[in-house]
Formats: sequence, structure tokens, C-alpha cells
Amino acid sequence: MADYILGYDFGESVVTWLALKAARAGKDAAVKYLEANGAPASGVMATLLPLIANIPLSACLENVLGWVCVVGGLVYWLLYKHFVRFVMARQASPFRPSVVLLMFATRPIQALFRIVTAPLRVAPDVLVIGQPRCGTTSLAHYIERMPGARQPFTNIRTAFVNNKESMYFIGIYLGCVHPMFYRMVFPTIFEKWYCQLLGKPFFAYDATPTDLTLSWTPRIIKQVNPNVKFIVCLREPVSQNVSWWNFDKQFRPMYAEMDCGKQVQWVPTTLREAWEMSLSDKVEQMYKDGEEFTGSFVPLLWTPMPMGYTQSMSQIDTARGVKNYLKHFPLSAFTFVDQKEDLSKKGVPETLRRIASALPDCVQSRVNDSVIDSIAKITIHSNASVLRCPSAMDEELIAEMKAYHAPRVAELEKLIGRKLNWKEYTIPE
Repeated sequence: MADYILGYDFGESVVTWLALKAARAGKDAAVKYLEANGAPASGVMATLLPLIANIPLSACLENVLGWVCVVGGLVYWLLYKHFVRFVMARQASPFRPSVVLLMFATRPIQALFRIVTAPLRVAPDVLVIGQPRCGTTSLAHYIERMPGARQPFTNIRTAFVNNKESMYFIGIYLGCVHPMFYRMVFPTIFEKWYCQLLGKPFFAYDATPTDLTLSWTPRIIKQVNPNVKFIVCLREPVSQNVSWWNFDKQFRPMYAEMDCGKQVQWVPTTLREAWEMSLSDKVEQMYKDGEEFTGSFVPLLWTPMPMGYTQSMSQIDTARGVKNYLKHFPLSAFTFVDQKEDLSKKGVPETLRRIASALPDCVQSRVNDSVIDSIAKITIHSNASVLRCPSAMDEELIAEMKAYHAPRVAELEKLIGRKLNWKEYTIPE
């Protein structure tokens, strides 16, 4: 229940505190006027002044909100500064309009509350992983409609990630990736006990796509829940690379308009620049270092991925990621979903049946054909139509990317025991 009450966060708290402060000032002024002059005999003021003077405002509430704003402001600034640096590659400044804009797009008070109560929260039952632009958002919107589904907490209120992906392992919380604090994004154990007491279904999931690529993730997840199940979203890698580039480009003008601060890291301006950077020795070395990483705080340069999302294209190697997970979990813990075939209108019902078989028994018993059909008919959220960005294709570069990814796709097919129909490159959205 506290999680829902705290849906009211820092931005709303500041507005409420200011409004309460203004209301108390108005009340005090009304009381002083009445004490000095008495109530007017007639007119609007004769009605309003007594009403204002008798508003039941609590000084205690004002003080509590004041402290909430102070603590929330400190947490907000720390998270804001880190977010601007690792997502926008900029040095945050407190004297920018974006400080106020992002105040209502983040949840610092909830984040702090969840960090403190992390030991009292459940571990995830299911994790949806893959790569960005591989269908994880679509799949997550199907899963959230399964009986008993509990969405993960997200500090950022944006349509693409809100209540869908925690982004915990990319280091969004000041770089922290400690296993205990991963529980902060899930419901409390009391909510789970309550559901069990009433015989209701319950399962917690997270759908952060980049968890497949981040090499330190499986080791930490194994410590959180060694019996967790994985749903791996797959997509033809060249289409994924180009779609990802187009997606990322949409945000460049927005970052510039927000004027969060000085840009501190070079950002590629073309697909070829991004591809060539991802092949550099520097990026490759950082990935190797990441595979040996065993700490609780990831270096800032690695987040959200080494050298940033679009500079890691060649490192988006699903076979490499799956092999890394297989060091810690059996192959039977994984369900593989091909975006092209399994998430097509025709393939969704069977895909949902396979996913349901990976869910806890209390959920499986409630998922029948009627439930599957009702979920499959739903028009799911899609960010493709919003972020459509046609680009002039560099055929030479596309051929180079196909040649690079081909042996890695063959290795992936061998690992999962499935032939993938990825022979032809398709223009991504």
C-alpha cells in the first residue's frame, strides 16, 4: 500500500508544499485583518474572510512536506546529475530549465523508500531480456495482462520504460548494481503473502532488454534468484542495429532543447561512425573488462553500455550474451521469442502459451485458451509508429554489418537449437 501512496512524488510534493505555504499565509493575513478591523458588515469580503480564517490547515503537515521536499530534493539532484551524464552524455548544471522539467518525470522519493525497504521485497520470477528494439516492449505489454502480473518500478516516467523495465543493471541508481538492492523494483513480500493467503496468482517480472548484453548481470541475478526464468527476445541483428540508431537519433534534438549542460562525450552523428566506433579496440576492451567485473558499482563510462548505446552495435551479440548466461543458468530456464515470427499476429497465441509455461504454478493454473485469446486480441503499445525515422541506407555498410553478424547468428542457432529465418535484411521501422 505504501508503494501506491508514494506514487505522489517529489514534483507533486513541492507544488503541494508551496500551495499549503500560500494558503497558510492567506489564512494568517485573514486572521490578522479580522482581529484588527472586525468582520465587514457586508460584501464578498464579509463571506470570504471568515471562511479563509477558519480553514483547518496543519502546521505539522506543512513541516512534514517541507522535510520531504528537502530530502527528496537531495536525492533528486544526485539521480538527476547521474542520469544526465550517463544518458545524455552531458555535465549537469543546477541552473538549467531541465532541472524543473525532469522533476515531474522522476520518482526520487519512491526510489529512496524502495532502497530502504529492499530487504522486504520479493525477487523476480521472470525476466524479459534481449536487445533494444527486439520486441521487449510488446512482449512486456502481453505479460502484464497475465493473471497476477506485477510490474517493476521505474524511476523515470516515460512511456517507453514506465512500469516495464527497471534499468537497474545499467547503473541508473548512481551506478549501484548490488544484488540486494535489485529487489527495490519489485513488490513487498507482504503483498505476495497476502495473495498466497487468498489463493490469488502472483508473479513479479522485469523487462529490461539490455540485461542480455551487460556481462555482469547474470552473476548478480543468480544471487537474487537462482530459479528465475528468462524470456529472450531475438531479432535479425542488422535490422536491430539500424532500428536502434534511428530510435536514438529521435532524442538528440530533445536533449539539445532541454539544455541540461555541456556535452562531455563525443556522440556519433552517422550510422557508419557509430558502427566503426563499436568495432574499436577501446570498446572491445571495455566489454572484456565488464566480463571480469565483480563489484557493486559499475564505472560511469560503462553505463548505460560501454561508450553509449549506439556505439556498441557490433557488441550486440546475442550468442555471446546467451553463453554468458548459460554459465550460471541451465538452458531449460530460457524461452526464446523471435520478433519476426513469434510476435506476429499469427504467432502471438502460441508464444503466450510458451511464456505461460515458464510462469509460477499459481499462474499457469489460471491461464487457459480463453485468457490467451483475450490477451492476444489486445492492441498492444508500440513505440515504432511514434519513432518512425526513415534513413538513407548505406548498402556497403549494410553488407559489412551482415557479414560481421552472420557467424554470430549461426552460433546462436546452434546454442538455442532453432533455425532462425533471418536470411534477408529487412528495412527496420
